[in-house]
Amino acid sequence: MVSSMMSVTHDTLTFAQSVEARLSVVWAARDRYRCGPPQTLEFHGVVDYEHIVPESLIVHTDTVTVGDQILAVALLTWEFEGAGDTTVIRLTD
Repeated sequence: MVSSMMSVTHDTLTFAQSVEARLSVVWAARDRYRCGPPQTLEFHGVVDYEHIVPESLIVHTDTVTVGDQILAVALLTWEFEGAGDTTVIRLTD
């Protein structure tokens, strides 16, 4: 019998960025998703939304695969804070 070993790593990362765009514009772009280099797009992502507060918060899981192999599963929290023509986006992974 041959068994496969999988290494599991857990970590929390938080990133924040100010974007020169109104919150409504940033919020409308939330569903755009690409996966991998433009030449191959070999990685496939599946997003399952768990909680959404419009123009404020998104919590979702993200599973990335190549073929039948799971490469990563993550729980992500996106926070959006508008201030005039600028939006601060904070991502916790």
